[in-house]
Amino acid sequence: GLNISGLMKTFMDRFAYNGHHPRFFKQNALYVATACGMGLDGAFRAFKHAKDWGFHTVGQLGLKCPHYELSEKATQKNARAIEQAADKFYHALNRETLPEAQVHQIMQFNIMKPVMRTLVDYKKNFPGDVKYWTENGWLEKNSAFFYETKLKIHHRMLGLFIRIVVSILAPIIVPK
Repeated sequence: GLNISGLMKTFMDRFAYNGHHPRFFKQNALYVATACGMGLDGAFRAFKHAKDWGFHTVGQLGLKCPHYELSEKATQKNARAIEQAADKFYHALNRETLPEAQVHQIMQFNIMKPVMRTLVDYKKNFPGDVKYWTENGWLEKNSAFFYETKLKIHHRMLGLFIRIVVSILAPIIVPK
């Protein structure tokens, strides 16, 4: 138990479906965790799954909050970290445009798209996912990403390569 609380684990489990139904593209995420001395890295690893839900990750704030009184130096360090994270988050909230597509999101889109378009078992077993992607227009031939954005040429090439590989391998790998 050195990563996240049971309550946070339950929250993340309940929201896990957003990995297949990403919807938070206009939302920013600032990961905040506290620990007595260790465990921050595990907490932040757990939070990384929220990227699959569409959030734009602004940053992370890890504070050491032991059961004893912190030194003045440690208290000031925490205060600076809070101020920097809040400033970064504030600027992200005031951004007028959607963020540039991140590589992991490009990979997610281009892995899921051919799976949902071609695998009959997937369509049969997960009709809600296919319906959600269809309603958002992501299964259309010309859709390149979750939202309208300029993709760099190497990101387009990566997406095309992934779609081709997944389209070839998925029917072979998925048991009948």
